[in-house]
Amino acid sequence: MTKQDEPMTPHTLDTLQREAQSAARRLARSLNLCREAEADICQDLLADLLSRLHRFDPDRGTLGAFAGRIVANQASCIAKQILRERRMMPCSLDHDDGCPLQRDQIAEDQSLSAVFALPADARRAIEHRLDLARCGTRLTDAETALCGWLAEHPVTELVRMGLGSRSGLYRRITELRALFAASGLASA
Repeated sequence: MTKQDEPMTPHTLDTLQREAQSAARRLARSLNLCREAEADICQDLLADLLSRLHRFDPDRGTLGAFAGRIVANQASCIAKQILRERRMMPCSLDHDDGCPLQRDQIAEDQSLSAVFALPADARRAIEHRLDLARCGTRLTDAETALCGWLAEHPVTELVRMGLGSRSGLYRRITELRALFAASGLASA
């Protein structure tokens, strides 16, 4: 009978579980993970250990030493993956530990802008720009050109440039404001 054909003894299984649980507990404690994550890591370590058990050579050392080395290497890989994921998302709003933002310090209207370090003013500016783009699809070419001119010049200067009379420009501005209000934009 080869090593691969040998049945799993309770002593062997106990040794493997003990090594996997010990490594999972150390990893969870060092990375400040919850109990559920510790249990998941333990299962991952045990599954990896069982898949490599056929490489165990009793002439080279004990089963505990072999299992300890395997789970230590796999735990290191898991730790690197968790740290890489944490760098992508710097903190969790579910757990205050290690997060520079505390849940009670985040205003309700900030939502994800607090997590991504985006100031609330910038978030409002982005939303405003998107609203303008949506509204801009309803404008004619002449209305779009007028908005561009109004962004850069006062009405009196537009009159001097020959783009219309003062009352005509104000009437068109009133119509634009009504269109903007209908689109959900506040007038400037």
